[in-house]
Amino acid sequence: MTPLRVALASLIVTASCAGGAPPGFSSGDAWVFPLVGPLENGVLITPVMLGGEGPFLFVIDPDASASSIDESLAGQLGLHTSLGPRLIDESDTSRPTRIAEVPAMTVGTLTVKGRVVTLHPNGAYVTDGRAIRGVIGRDVVADSLVFGFDRDAGVAFLATREAFAPPANAMRIPYGREIMKRGDNEPNALGGPTGTVPRRVAKAKVNGVAAELHLDLGAVQSQLAAGRWKASRLAPVPYKASAIDEVATARNVDKAGIANHVELGAASAMGLVMIAYGDRRFDEEDVHGTLGLNFFAPYKVWADWHDSALYLAPRDGDAEGVAERIARWDAPVLASCKEPACASARCARRHPRRRRRGAPGRARCRASRPTPCTARRS
Repeated sequence: MTPLRVALASLIVTASCAGGAPPGFSSGDAWVFPLVGPLENGVLITPVMLGGEGPFLFVIDPDASASSIDESLAGQLGLHTSLGPRLIDESDTSRPTRIAEVPAMTVGTLTVKGRVVTLHPNGAYVTDGRAIRGVIGRDVVADSLVFGFDRDAGVAFLATREAFAPPANAMRIPYGREIMKRGDNEPNALGGPTGTVPRRVAKAKVNGVAAELHLDLGAVQSQLAAGRWKASRLAPVPYKASAIDEVATARNVDKAGIANHVELGAASAMGLVMIAYGDRRFDEEDVHGTLGLNFFAPYKVWADWHDSALYLAPRDGDAEGVAERIARWDAPVLASCKEPACASARCARRHPRRRRRGAPGRARCRASRPTPCTARRS
């Protein structure tokens, strides 16, 4: 067995049965990493260093069976590659893969050593014009850890279950095993380099109609099986998008439905865009669709994979979160301003002499910059 195959076998064992932080993690019980463009409500993106090179932009996908990088980055880093396992994509087609071992991967305050990654085609995950070079999968966002993100603060984090305490104002949303304890069937699972990848299915309602939806924190769009659109009163409208799965297979979309009201426990969303569910690997009777990041956009999210539960707290755009994002720029001028980014907006009514006789006055809003801020030296 080649050294790369040995490393892959070790990864399968540690990802499937380890408790606490997986082997190879840097010391500590909690790690924080910054998000790129967090207020855009898109996919979760973070900068990553690989063996001292970078930073490179990676998306975070807890459904990916292992982390991956693009083929050109593997060549740029001089990584030795080998034939990997065959993976099944959303079209239910078996795809060959190649793998490589990354000596060290640094994400914020976390450094992970000795990870085997799969390779995906160059440009497969380009997002909003950003060159995405890799994916952080469940070998890092491990089942034994709690994963969370706060878009207002612009950060994501991992923590051991012992170090995690649910916020007092968070709603607890059970899925999977807890639902099964009430007599439901176990959802299907998908095999991969790190073992089986479950569909984390929760009970939801789409326009009042019950649905079993997978909780997808790696994609923006929510999905619903086309056969359930009529009952859920989803009317198709033109919508152009491309949905890409964990195996880097893209699916073009040309229509979507707008769900007036979607409920997940005590959490809800209005006017949610949903595309047709396209994952043929799972029986439609077991998984009716997904809830993507567009559903979770109004919330701070914590996922306790081991306890099969999400914790959601409403985003409030608090000043503390704004201050955290600005502080990461290390710009004293921005930090000293009373208004975020040293900018404000006000409404001004047009001067009466500029109105036509008998015409009502119209208010207009305009942005203005206050007196420039200056940093004071102590």
